[in-house]
Amino acid sequence: MNRLRRIDISRRLAYNGARLVCGSTPGAWMNRRNILLAITAGSCAFLLFLTIVFSGAMFSNPAGNTATNRTFTASLPRRADGSPIPVSPMNLIGKSPAQVADYTINLAKAGGQIHSGTPQVRLVRPVTHQEVHALGLNCVADPGVIEEPPYVLVILQGDLQVQTHNDRTFVHYISYVLDVWAGGAAQMEWSTDDTHFQRALSGPPTDQEIARAAAQCPTFTGPRTQHYGEIAPTSIPPTLGSQPARTPPALPLPSPLATTSRHPR
Repeated sequence: MNRLRRIDISRRLAYNGARLVCGSTPGAWMNRRNILLAITAGSCAFLLFLTIVFSGAMFSNPAGNTATNRTFTASLPRRADGSPIPVSPMNLIGKSPAQVADYTINLAKAGGQIHSGTPQVRLVRPVTHQEVHALGLNCVADPGVIEEPPYVLVILQGDLQVQTHNDRTFVHYISYVLDVWAGGAAQMEWSTDDTHFQRALSGPPTDQEIARAAAQCPTFTGPRTQHYGEIAPTSIPPTLGSQPARTPPALPLPSPLATTSRHPR
């Protein structure tokens, strides 16, 4: 009898608890249900907002390194007549700064430029060939074609090495100017410390710096009659302030670019 009474009391407590939470009428239950749905929807929206914010921060600043806020184009390039510009399967079109950083590390591994460990990516910045010199680096040769490819400047820091003639030089910094359409390095520079790269790591170039660089870097002076893709961008390093860049021999794309390795003087 006592056992039956305890069961009955338990049932009444459960019933009263259910009435307290859900309400004694269908209307009250619906009101509480709507409130719960609203709270759930608001929580989901807040979580989505946080996801977008943190994802954006991650892509604009890969692995906590210095990057740029400039948008990486995702559209395929076209000529003035609307025909597509042929690009390499290795192209970087539409890649995020984080993806470009990973790509450059893999490029350095494939080129034997990593002595040990994984280098830190100090900079990922879209640039024009004039902006490269404005950032304190050597001029990128003007390819002399109608359509200028977009470039990305990437600077790695770590236990690195470069092969110069028959010698191997150990360095701590290597910069790559990557042709976005070809996915190859149009130019490389390296240094044992960050002195040569301090300007590039300090921020984007000013309009005055870009104007000075444009005046200092050789420009192709002949008629631009060939389209990008009909010849590969030049790998002939220009001499600063003297001769214009020469027209390179015709090389079919999508073959990777020949890399110009230059040590800063």
